[in-house]
Amino acid sequence: MTQYCTSQTHAELVARFFLSVRRRVTHTIQFKTSPYGIDLAPGNFIRVVTEANPYSSAQNGSISATGVITSATTFADGQYSVLYYKSGSEDVEEATMTVSGGLVQETALRGSVFTVLENTSSQNVYQIEQLTLDGEGVVLITASEFPCDEQFSSLIAQDVTNAARFLVDS
Repeated sequence: MTQYCTSQTHAELVARFFLSVRRRVTHTIQFKTSPYGIDLAPGNFIRVVTEANPYSSAQNGSISATGVITSATTFADGQYSVLYYKSGSEDVEEATMTVSGGLVQETALRGSVFTVLENTSSQNVYQIEQLTLDGEGVVLITASEFPCDEQFSSLIAQDVTNAARFLVDS
C-alpha cells in the first residue's frame, strides 16, 4: 500500500474498506440476458429479486378419503397453497387447501399426498463486474453482492466511515 497511501489515516481507510468487503461480500452471480435495451457497464449497480420455495419434509402430508390430514405438522384452520399428487394422475398440481376442524374441505384433494408451498422472496444489490457478449448474441453478466441496509445505503461505506467498528493497533 506504500505506492498509493499518503498517510496513516489513508491506510486505515483502505484497510477498513478491504476488511469490510471481505466480511460482507458473500457471493457473486452470473446470468444471461438479451442485449437489446441493456444500458449497463462494469461498476453499475443492479437489484435482483429472487423467489424460492424451500423444501421442508415437515410440510408434507397425505389426505385421507374423509379429509383427515396425516402429517408431522398440525395444520391450523386456514388456507394453504399446496402441490398435490393423486394416484393415477399424470402430473403434480397446485391448489389451495382449506382446513377446517382438522379436515380438508376440498373433495378434489382427498386421497392425495401434498406439500405446502412457502415462497420466500429476497432482493439484493449487486455491482456489475463484467459483461460478455457470447457467440449466440447473449450477454453474460457477472456481478458481486453489494451489501446494503433497508434504505439501500452501502454497509461497506458505513464500515469505512465509522472508525469505531474497527480496532487499529499502531
